[in-house]
Amino acid sequence: MKIIRSKRNNIVFAALFLSAAVSPFFLREVAQAAVRDSYLQDFDNFTEGSSIGGRDNWNILSGGPADAFVQSGIPGAGMGKSLLLDGALSITRVNRQFSYGGITPTWIRFRVQPSFSSQMPGFSGGIGAVCFDHTGKVLAADGSAWVDTGYVYETGRWYDVAMRVDFRNHIYDLYLADSSAGYEELSLLRASLRFSDPSINSLSDIVFSGAYSSSVSGKTYIDDVSVSYIERIVAITASRKLMQGQASGPIIIQLQDAESFAQTADADITLFLKSTSSQGRFSLAREPWEDIDRVVFPALAQSVTIYYKDGAAGRPIVNVSEYPEKGYIDALQEFEVVREAENFSIEVVSPQVAGSNFDMIITAQDKEGNTEDTYDGTVALSVNYSSPASGSLVISPENVSGFIRGVLKCSAMYPDCGWITITAADSGNSSISGTSSLVLFVPAGFILSAETPQVIANPFILALNVVNASGELTPNYKGPVRLFPLAVFPESAAGAELTPGEIKDDIFLNGSAACSLSYNRYGKIRIRAEDSSYPARSGVSGELEFLPKKLSVGVVYAAEGREFFYVGEPVTITITVEDAAGDPVPNYSGTVELMSGVGLPVMSQYVFTGDEAGQYTFTAVPEQAGVYSIMARSRGTNLQAESPMITVRNATIVVDDSSSPVGTGEVVVTIVDEEGNIINSESALAVTLEAAEELDNDSVSLSSDPVTFSNGKITLPITNTEAETVTISVSSAYKIKIKKGSIIFGRAGKTGIGQLMWRELKSAK
Repeated sequence: MKIIRSKRNNIVFAALFLSAAVSPFFLREVAQAAVRDSYLQDFDNFTEGSSIGGRDNWNILSGGPADAFVQSGIPGAGMGKSLLLDGALSITRVNRQFSYGGITPTWIRFRVQPSFSSQMPGFSGGIGAVCFDHTGKVLAADGSAWVDTGYVYETGRWYDVAMRVDFRNHIYDLYLADSSAGYEELSLLRASLRFSDPSINSLSDIVFSGAYSSSVSGKTYIDDVSVSYIERIVAITASRKLMQGQASGPIIIQLQDAESFAQTADADITLFLKSTSSQGRFSLAREPWEDIDRVVFPALAQSVTIYYKDGAAGRPIVNVSEYPEKGYIDALQEFEVVREAENFSIEVVSPQVAGSNFDMIITAQDKEGNTEDTYDGTVALSVNYSSPASGSLVISPENVSGFIRGVLKCSAMYPDCGWITITAADSGNSSISGTSSLVLFVPAGFILSAETPQVIANPFILALNVVNASGELTPNYKGPVRLFPLAVFPESAAGAELTPGEIKDDIFLNGSAACSLSYNRYGKIRIRAEDSSYPARSGVSGELEFLPKKLSVGVVYAAEGREFFYVGEPVTITITVEDAAGDPVPNYSGTVELMSGVGLPVMSQYVFTGDEAGQYTFTAVPEQAGVYSIMARSRGTNLQAESPMITVRNATIVVDDSSSPVGTGEVVVTIVDEEGNIINSESALAVTLEAAEELDNDSVSLSSDPVTFSNGKITLPITNTEAETVTISVSSAYKIKIKKGSIIFGRAGKTGIGQLMWRELKSAK
C-alpha cells in the first residue's frame, strides 16, 4: 500500500494498487474513510509465482494459496505480469477490502481473460456485478437479478471492463471493449443498472471469482485493475489576453473529481480540442509550433499541457472533451484575442555597466505612435553591434513578457562592453519590432597583475583583464584606459609616472591586454587603471616593487692629466643609484655600505633619504701612498659596485737654491716624485710662496698670491734692494713634503770680479 498526501487539504488517503479480476466481478461496501485519487494495480511489482493472499489487503476467500498467484508471459498481456485464478472444483475467489470512498462518479476498470465455468455464481447485496457465463454471454447485475447485456465473448481473449458508479442515484453503467482486437474504445453495454443494495453509499470491497470446468481450462487472468473518480476535465490555467496570431502560455488540462481534486488517469485518454474561432489552433509546444486537434492524456498522469493561438481578434471559447465519450464534463475556457501592435519603442538609459541588470521600458505602439494598450504578447530581445561593429555575446533574457496596458517595464543584462542598440520583436511576428537608441556599456572594473619586483625604468608586462559585474571578460572593450601609480612606499614620489600613461584600441584582445610599461621611481606602488571617460570604472593591482638597476662609484680627479692623488689630497667620490636607463633614481632611499683599503679611510655606510636625487658625493683624504678602490653595496639587495683604481703618491715641493744681484731675481719651484723626477703632469696645484729676509727690513718683494704649477714647475720673480740671503718656503694644502730654498742677493753673481767698478763722469767743460 502506498500512502499519498493530498496537497489540497492535507488529508491522508490510502492508495491501493488493486490486484484481481475474474468472472464475476463484485463491488461491495465497507464503511471507511473517503479516498481522493485513483488506485492502480498492474501486478508488475509482485514476485513471479507469488500468491496474492495476504498481500496489499488481498484475501483468498476460497481456494488455496496456489490457486491465486502472479504469472508473466501470458499471451496477449504484453510484457507485464497478471493475476492467475486457477480453475478448481472449489471456485477460487479473492477480494480486496479497502475504503475507496463514495464519490460520484467512481470508475472501476480491469482487464480480464475469462474462462468458461460449469457453475453459475450467485450474488446478494452489494453495488453491482459482471459475469462472463458458461454460455459465452456477458451478464450484468441489475438489482437482484442477472440481465443479458447482449455481448458474446470468447475464451482466450482479453477484454477491458469499466463500471461507472453513481452513488447519488445508486446506479451504475457497464462498458466493455475487446482489447485483444486492439479496440481502445469502450462500448456502453448497459446504462443505469440498479445497485443490488440501494442503501450503499461507498465502495469498500472488490471481489473476483474464478471459473471451473471439467472439460476445458478453468484458468482466468486479471490485469490492470483501477479505481478512479474522474468527473470532469478542467483547464486550471487562468485565461489571459492573447495577441492576434501569437501563442498563449501553457494551458494545463487536469482531470478532477466532483470535489475538484486532481485525478490520475487510469489509462490513456484521448482529448479532442476545439475552438469557436475558425482560426483557433492548438499545439503541444510553443516552439516549434505543430497544429493538433487532439492530445493523449497519458495513463498515470494528472495533467497535460497544450498551447493555443488565434488568427482572429475576438473572444473564442476553447473546448476540451474526452473521446470516446465517458460522461466527463468538458473543459471550457474563454480567451480574449487582441489585435497586433505596429511597433515598439524602447527606452534605456546610457551608459550601463556590463553584466549588471538594467531597466528597460518597452512600449507597444500603433501606426500613429500611440500606446497600444491591448498588447500583451511576448517579445524577443536582440542586440545590434555598433562599435565595435561585431560581437558574440547576447542580451538576456532573450524573451520578455508581462505587458500592462501595452507597457512592459523589465530588467535585462548585457555582458559585454561597447556601443549597441537593442531590438525588441514580437515572438510570433518578427515584423513587429522596435530598436533603441545607442547604449554604451562600460566595464565593471579591471583586474591587473604583473610580476614583482621590477627594475626602475625597465619595460615590464602588465596583464589587464576587463571584466563585467560577474567577473567575466568583455571581448568588445577597446579602451582607452588611463594608468596611474599609487604610492605605497614611500608615501609620495614627485614626478612619478608610468609610461605609457594610456592604452587603447588594438592592444585589447577579447577583453584582455598585455601592455609594456615602465615606471621611473623607486619604491612600492599599486597601479590603478580607469576608463578614460568613466573613471569610476577602475581596478587596482597588487603591490609592485621597483628597484634600481645598479650602483656606481665615481672618482673625480683634481687635475686634468694627472691620474693620481697626493697623500692628503681630498678624493671626491660620487655614489650613484641608477635606473635601467643609467639615470640617477631621484627618490631612492636606503643604506649603502662602503669599504676601502687601509690608508684611504671612508665612512662605513651612507643612508639615502630620498633628498639626494639618487647621488651622494663625499671626499676621502688618503693618509699614505698606495693604490686603492672603494666598494659600495646596497643593503638588502644584490647591488654592489667598485670604484676605479685610486693611485696615491708621495711628492716633494723643492725650492731651488740660487743667487742674484741686488735688484730683480727669480724663484724656481718644482714638484718631484719619490725618485726626484719632476711631475710634469702637475699643472693644477696651487701653492703660496713666502720669503724670509736675513735682514728683516722688508727690502724683498715677492708675490703672496697663490701660484699654480705648470708642468710641474713654478718660476716667480723676486726683487731685493740690498744684499742679503732670502729663504723661500712653500705652503700647500696637502701633505706634500716641502724643501725650502734660498736666494743670495749680492754685488755680483757667483762668478767674475766681485768689485764694483765705477767712475765719475765729468762734463766737457
